[in-house]
Amino acid sequence: MKIDRSFVADLDEGPEGEAIVRALINVCHALKVSVQGEGVERPAQAEKLKAMGCDLGQGSCFSPPLAAEELNELLASGQALLPHPANG
Repeated sequence: MKIDRSFVADLDEGPEGEAIVRALINVCHALKVSVQGEGVERPAQAEKLKAMGCDLGQGSCFSPPLAAEELNELLASGQALLPHPANG
């Protein structure tokens, strides 16, 4: 399941935003469904999601949008797509 970017953005807004995301992750894991945070723009968001047990992340924090050929090259390179400090 993907957690919408609006919820990921709310991680920065205080404990209510974190509680909603944590609840979504817990429900998904209870159902044995993997969870992906969408719209991760800053390393702090990636770290919070990881600490909450989110399985995957997607967003400009990891890579700018790429054309299919560029993405294939990146994946073939084996390069880890980790949050980049310059994004946050």
